[in-house]
Amino acid sequence: MHPFARTLSLLALCWLAPATRAQEAKPAAKPQPANPTPVTELNVSPAAAPLPIFRYRLHPVAGKLMPGNAASVYLRIRHDITPQGWEQLKKKPLAWLDLPLGKLPVQEARTFVDSWAKKLKQIEIGTRRESCDWGYTLAEQRTDVINILLPDVQEMRNWARLIALKARVEMAEGDLDEAVHTLGTGIAFGRHVGDGPFLINNLAGMAICGAMLSRLEEVIAQPDAPNLYWALTAIPRPLVSTRRAMEIEQRLAENMIPEMNEVFSTHSPAEWTVLAEKIYAGMLRLARISAEGDQVSHLPARKLLPDDYASYKQQYLDTLRVTLRKTLPKSKGTVSAMSDDEVMARGIVNQYRLMRDAAFKIAYLPHADAIKRTAESEKATTQAKEGPAAVFSAMQASITGPIYAEIRLERRIAMLRTIEAIRLYIAAHDGKLPDSLEAITEVPIPLDPATGAPFPFSREGDVAVLTTPKAGLPSPAPIFRITVRK
Repeated sequence: MHPFARTLSLLALCWLAPATRAQEAKPAAKPQPANPTPVTELNVSPAAAPLPIFRYRLHPVAGKLMPGNAASVYLRIRHDITPQGWEQLKKKPLAWLDLPLGKLPVQEARTFVDSWAKKLKQIEIGTRRESCDWGYTLAEQRTDVINILLPDVQEMRNWARLIALKARVEMAEGDLDEAVHTLGTGIAFGRHVGDGPFLINNLAGMAICGAMLSRLEEVIAQPDAPNLYWALTAIPRPLVSTRRAMEIEQRLAENMIPEMNEVFSTHSPAEWTVLAEKIYAGMLRLARISAEGDQVSHLPARKLLPDDYASYKQQYLDTLRVTLRKTLPKSKGTVSAMSDDEVMARGIVNQYRLMRDAAFKIAYLPHADAIKRTAESEKATTQAKEGPAAVFSAMQASITGPIYAEIRLERRIAMLRTIEAIRLYIAAHDGKLPDSLEAITEVPIPLDPATGAPFPFSREGDVAVLTTPKAGLPSPAPIFRITVRK
């Protein structure tokens, strides 16, 4: 991932953190350790499933989508906004989203939201379209993918905050049905934002969906909240997938140095020399880019690569030959029959692919298995920094962050489904909390995507404690203390 995209990824990951929970979702007033586990006190009302079951939707139904590309709608609504208006859109929702719901200046916030009603309507129209193609020039700029501009990705966050504010105003006004509808629009919008070819698209989309789920948690805490178990269950899985962007990221070096794709053809010794030199010239270009983004690589260009191909060849020829002998299929001919430059050209590509595949393999595993093997992925990239693939290692995106972000989002949905299952049980058992999740037979209990097991559950008198284990993830996992509203 190029330097500016990595910076944007960090920003998106920061925005993915749970928003401040208001009203009845307050941190427990207990002494906390230095790195506290977030504890949310959630006072809920019993709620049976709505009738019909899918009275509420948190994502548009495929059969009702309209033809067309949503991205053209989202990108067009920005153009007639003055700089002052855009600045207001960036700042005002932020302040109001952090207030407890009871302290929200409802009339002022309603007036603000209504002033953007036409834009919000356009966004809703976009979320009801069949496709969302952002039209990036990836095909035309495969060899220069580093310089593809992505300013629109960050701009979408401002619209997401406006959607979240609209839902909060509707909550404060007591219109929970409309708030749920608005949050469904926001989730569909986030999914569209995440449906781009780069990991930064994925991260921004996850951030938006995570913000909507924070507000959905706020809806659940309201006295007359409808039960949203089935609405949450019907959300597409995964809500935002990293798979496409991961596979595009895997091709970064081969797209930027297209000569790397020619090592699988037959060439004369002279052609192998030219090919090896061209590949090395491309590697030097990557080294210069990496040096410009020194906050990413932490390595000056001269440490990534020698200045000339001859020096690199002298340093790594034997290493590349040994690795080729271990990995090259016999049907491709023996390494001993190759010229030195064929060994260099084939060996460079082979070394890169070994590092890349070792890093990316966890992206194809189930979430619980991927978490257990993230250290292997990071180790593959780290080890390569000291060898012939150092320049590729410096350009390699860290894939564990996006994988963790996808898991956190999926866990959040599963946790909310579990809470709603508990509310179903309470409604069917005279307001009593279940003694265990196994006692809930009204609906299936979702498994924790990070562990493959149900979330830990216990009873402490009139309080049900629902825990998300850390499960190898770096950030503290939330705990919900659930009580029944009297």
